[in-house]
Amino acid sequence: MTKKSPRNASKVALTWIAWSAVLGAVGFGGWQVYNRMLTPISEPLAVRLIEVNKGTVEDIINESGIVELGEQQSIKAAAEGTVAKVLVKVGDRLKASQQLVLLEGSQQQNSLSEYQLKLQEAHLDIESSHQKIEKEKEALMVVQKKLQADQKLFERGFISQDELQNQTDRVTNAQATLADAKQTVRRAMLRLQLLELQGQELQEQLQQNVVVAPEDSKVLEVSVHRGDVVERGDTLLTNGNPQQELIKLDLSVLNARKVQLGLPARISVIGTSSETFTGRVESLSLIAKRELSGNQATVSAVVKLDNPSGKLIPGSQVSVDIILEQYQDVVILPTQTIQRSEGGAFVWLQDEEGKAQKQPVTLGMEGITTIAVESGLQPGDRVIL
Repeated sequence: MTKKSPRNASKVALTWIAWSAVLGAVGFGGWQVYNRMLTPISEPLAVRLIEVNKGTVEDIINESGIVELGEQQSIKAAAEGTVAKVLVKVGDRLKASQQLVLLEGSQQQNSLSEYQLKLQEAHLDIESSHQKIEKEKEALMVVQKKLQADQKLFERGFISQDELQNQTDRVTNAQATLADAKQTVRRAMLRLQLLELQGQELQEQLQQNVVVAPEDSKVLEVSVHRGDVVERGDTLLTNGNPQQELIKLDLSVLNARKVQLGLPARISVIGTSSETFTGRVESLSLIAKRELSGNQATVSAVVKLDNPSGKLIPGSQVSVDIILEQYQDVVILPTQTIQRSEGGAFVWLQDEEGKAQKQPVTLGMEGITTIAVESGLQPGDRVIL
């Protein structure tokens, strides 16, 4: 057997001592961890208690929309011209056919002046022709009487056949002249009728320069001022019916499938105001439109307020909640209080001793922030969050 040297024996002894120290430290640490796990935590855990109550839970679609008045429209210029006078201002209540803006066009004014001159000439021509007819009638009567007298003289042999024929010719000429005068009157009358038709067309053109309200409404915006030059189709002012307030929406195709006509809606101003107004879905387009900036398709919808608020500003953006389904007077909880496991949903319920007990619950409809509890809880229970 080979003998170990004193130096090697000393090294082996030191190695055993070192490993013994390591194993001792690990064992002590494990005991401390095990002891810590078995020892209850003496520090309190901060929790929040939520009392169970009854309330309303809703399934809603939230969208933003733009406020408009009923029958809101932009009234446009029907012809070129210069604004001569603006007869209304923003906020005015209008009656149907009330004059709003007066326009004037130099070409139409010139046409009107020319028409009036031609009309005067036509009336003078007719008057002159009538006077000529009366004069020719008198002349005809004179020559006809002379012819009757000459016929008697011819029968008695006092005048020759040539003299009688000459007088007959005079009557024929007088009749022709009277016929020409009557024809001149007919031509003058026809010309007057044509002028009157032209006058009606010109009057219609001039009426286009008098812009009137199409129905009872309210002035929302005036876009022109006196002296402005406008082209055909330029917006002069915007009006709408203050008795109707509408919200125009662009729904996603997915949301549009859920919406039906007549569904209730809540409308609120975006911002700090807490005031809300009620309305209903009045119309829903059957065609999706695609935005120019992307591939997102939307469906147009309109929500009409039940009663005009008088506070919403046309053109402003508002928030709209379309209520798809609603349950009232049911047990509700904030959604974050619900715990879920393979065995089902449950909550931590505070018992009479103030301890947390696991309580299974049956859930109903889930809203955005709350959820209906069909069974497992009663009003007054305290749920631990």
